[in-house]
Amino acid sequence: MLRAGPWRRMFPELQYKFMIASALNECIGHEEFGGRKFLITGYLLTNRRIYIVCKTRFTAIESILDLFYRKIKRAIRHDLRRRNWLPGYSIAERSKEIAGINEEELFEKFRLTNDWLIQLITGHDVALGYYDPKLEKLKKIIQHEQFCSAIDYSGGESPVIISKPHPNEKKRKKQKK
Repeated sequence: MLRAGPWRRMFPELQYKFMIASALNECIGHEEFGGRKFLITGYLLTNRRIYIVCKTRFTAIESILDLFYRKIKRAIRHDLRRRNWLPGYSIAERSKEIAGINEEELFEKFRLTNDWLIQLITGHDVALGYYDPKLEKLKKIIQHEQFCSAIDYSGGESPVIISKPHPNEKKRKKQKK
């Protein structure tokens, strides 16, 4: 999980989420990793947090995060340069904003430990033998979020490219047991 720093407040929520989605898509299959795979199997973008479930082959997640941070910083700089043409937006203000953004300050990184969230954003159902209000609240959040891989697993298409398991993969796993 990544928690966005104060820079996110420079952008409207929808633009911020599109920047994140675009940067994630640019990282998938990027040549910098020698054609090695970075696959996103689930994600949820909220106003402040980015929840990602991913798989990598031969590449450390830190290298992928570094690339992601560079893509975000480039998008921020691009947008701030574009803003320079807006009335009332001074070059001094723009320079201060760009200079104040360090890659280390873009996001705070945490381990994603919510098993229910992981299951829901990777297309699995979570069924308990009893009612749990926290689970129901989480299901509603995921159900109504525009930037979530649950859209892909329900037959739609979300803004981030995800790698869904092959339909026969579940059958193969059951047969091996």
